[in-house]
Amino acid sequence: MSDLLIPIILLVGTGVIAGIILTIASKMMYVPVDETVAKIQEALPGANCGGCGYPGCDGYAQALGTEEGVSAAQCPVGGQDLVNRLSEILGRESLEMEEMVATVLCKGNHTATRPIMERDNITSCKDARMFFDGGWACGHGCLGLGDCVASCEFNAIKVINGVAVVDRDNCTGCTSCVKVCPPQIITMMPKKQKIYVACSSTDKAPVAKKACDNACIACSKCVKECPYDAIHIENNVAVIDYEKCTNCGKCEVVCPTSVIISLKKPRKKRESEKKPSVSTSVASQNSIQPVQSSGITLDEKTEAKLAKIAQTNPEKAAAMRAVFEKKAREVADSDKSASVAVEKSSAEPIQLDEKTEAKLAKIAEVDPEKAKTMRQAFEAKAHEVAQAKKETTSEVASSASAAVKLDEKTEVKLAKIAEVDPEKAAAMRAVFEKKAQMNATPATSASDAVKDASAEPVQLDEKTAPKLAKIAEVDPEKAKTMRAAFEAKLREQK
Repeated sequence: MSDLLIPIILLVGTGVIAGIILTIASKMMYVPVDETVAKIQEALPGANCGGCGYPGCDGYAQALGTEEGVSAAQCPVGGQDLVNRLSEILGRESLEMEEMVATVLCKGNHTATRPIMERDNITSCKDARMFFDGGWACGHGCLGLGDCVASCEFNAIKVINGVAVVDRDNCTGCTSCVKVCPPQIITMMPKKQKIYVACSSTDKAPVAKKACDNACIACSKCVKECPYDAIHIENNVAVIDYEKCTNCGKCEVVCPTSVIISLKKPRKKRESEKKPSVSTSVASQNSIQPVQSSGITLDEKTEAKLAKIAQTNPEKAAAMRAVFEKKAREVADSDKSASVAVEKSSAEPIQLDEKTEAKLAKIAEVDPEKAKTMRQAFEAKAHEVAQAKKETTSEVASSASAAVKLDEKTEVKLAKIAEVDPEKAAAMRAVFEKKAQMNATPATSASDAVKDASAEPVQLDEKTAPKLAKIAEVDPEKAKTMRAAFEAKLREQK
């Protein structure tokens, strides 16, 4: 019996002594607990995401409760309700917290870009980034292997068709996806912002467009259209200033590659407010109908482009289709009217020159319709030129009824031109004859007037008579005209 009691007594005694020692130690080493920090820890969501900038919720609670200058609006998970509660615990005025949401600045899905090599054994974006920038044609886009998906604790991001897509309703703005994205194409954006540029490529337009159909080409159309100076081109890509942006959506409308995304939901208008929008008015003017019913067939590139746009914005695609069809109709109508005019005007065949015929023959091998249209245009122009020459010749000939003799030099010049182009020579002859006739008429009338006035002979002075004699040796007609003028002047003086 004593053998059993001795070990029991020793064990109980050791426990009592150890308990006394621990009690004394806890009293001597007691550290007071800050109740404020404890209340903050209870209020925090406990996500430990690090979005506040501290190592977990305990680190943020300790800093917020003991340090000055730490904001109560640094926890993105808790939102405005948490800010109000923390401000109440700390005895501060409540701050207004701007909700942020993760945004993926890439639209390079599998239909817009392409892989340049296989990556079957690579399962993470981090590893793919070290392998020729991910193995895609665009080295600035989403790698689509889901590192961001694995890091998100709120199921707010998924990979769809090769591109990460954020669920804005579930996103808490914890920035965990931003930290793990190797190409750094995920950024934080104010939740109230509804317009953003879904491209991160800094390549120049030809390179970027070749790598991805949805790339920003830095065309500056959005910059010119924005009335608030809220968008600029920086490093070959459009960048929006969220502080200036008013979500008007004008930049999204003019973007040729549809890389500017609008998340705005169309507001339902009242009956009194309803006015035809741009797309509706264009559609109504052009009677948007299926292509088969309108008789207009668009090319394959245009149809493919419209199909892509229709996936995101059907109204914009319908409006663009109407514009393309209208333009195609105008071209077709102009071609028809030109062909009809040529058929009516060209009663007799028009012979084109050899160079034009050779050029049309080459074009006809590639595009017979285009060659036919160009031939009609050339023939119509040649017919107009010929008609104009005929009218000019007839007008000049009718006006120059009296025969006029041209000088030898002019005759020789016209003879040389007539060997190459008889019609041109005839037109030039008519012009020269008309000019000569106009110059001859005043001289004739002056001489007639002098003859009528010369009833009695007039004696010229000694200087004038010898001068006229010298001129008469070279040009008798000129001397005769000058004599008549001098005599008329002397009669007027008498």
